Amino acid sequence: DYLYAAPAESIVEVIKLPMLNIPENLPEYIVGILNLRGQIINILDIRSMFGIQPKTYSTDNCILVLTYNETTWGLVVGSVNDVINLSSKQISSTPYGVKGTNTFVSNVAKTEEGLLSILNLDSISKIIASTLSQIQTEEIETQSQLPQSIKLPSKASNIFTTDKKSLDIFYRRAKELQQELDLSIKKDTSSDQRF
Repeated sequence: DYLYAAPAESIVEVIKLPMLNIPENLPEYIVGILNLRGQIINILDIRSMFGIQPKTYSTDNCILVLTYNETTWGLVVGSVNDVINLSSKQISSTPYGVKGTNTFVSNVAKTEEGLLSILNLDSISKIIASTLSQIQTEEIETQSQLPQSIKLPSKASNIFTTDKKSLDIFYRRAKELQQELDLSIKKDTSSDQRF
């Protein structure tokens, strides 16, 4: 498997992969959208971004939620290992010589686990912003509610493990994220009613 890194200050949280909403006509690397406590975010598949065949998602997958340049998005990852400190001696430019804003990797680092590709969050956030400008915001908002049936769209059945137990876990996680939003809204409105 491949190892990637992102600056710790850009990481908002790590959540277990829930069921995603999958609107039509999204770029291949955007696998869906997620209503994360009232904020609609794009979920990207890091493997698709690099032209690698995506794996089928299991209940072990996570979403790494990042914020960069006022844009929040999630990356589907196999796992999140650790927070590490890298010295400038460990970091070098990419050996294949690709530099600039059109690459998803800014540098590589040598670690005990092997080579670590450092994600170019500037490039990724620009691509997400340009994609969002092409997609109607209304279309995303109308599709941000969790699908009610267990029948998956064709794209989802290709990327999610489809056994009943796994699907139940994916849907439960998505509902829990929505319930967290509902509880925080109730808490806010009840505190507003106090004098």
